[in-house]
Amino acid sequence: AAAAVILVVGGVAVGRVTVRNPGASEAQHGYATTLSQIMAASDGSVRRAPIAGTTGTVVVAWSRSHNDAVVVVTAPAPTDSRVYQLWLLRAGVRPHSAGIITGTTPSGNSLTVGQLDGAGSIGVTVEPAGGSPQPTTAVLAVVTL
Repeated sequence: AAAAVILVVGGVAVGRVTVRNPGASEAQHGYATTLSQIMAASDGSVRRAPIAGTTGTVVVAWSRSHNDAVVVVTAPAPTDSRVYQLWLLRAGVRPHSAGIITGTTPSGNSLTVGQLDGAGSIGVTVEPAGGSPQPTTAVLAVVTL
């Protein structure tokens, strides 16, 4: 868990983000602030998962009480003008876009996801530039919340 937190903090410090989540608040009160609140919460958690077909990983720090997550993707950039897209996954409900990550750096790129609202997990797919309204490819990684 400590290594995952270091990855998240490192990604937050140097990550570049494009947020395409209409429900997200402006700037999500800053990545560092959100991460600090998540890790200070009694229900704050961190998990990671490998991204299939790559050497990459996705690390998610979240808190249900804050209804926020910070996601860091550390993986080779997708090819052919593609992006990593994050999805909030809920049982019996279509996936809901949680935003896109337009590129990666060696320490990862981060995205703050608000409005978890009962999502059971966060998934990662590779989608066309600009993202998709619904996943068009297989889910490459899932982090259970």
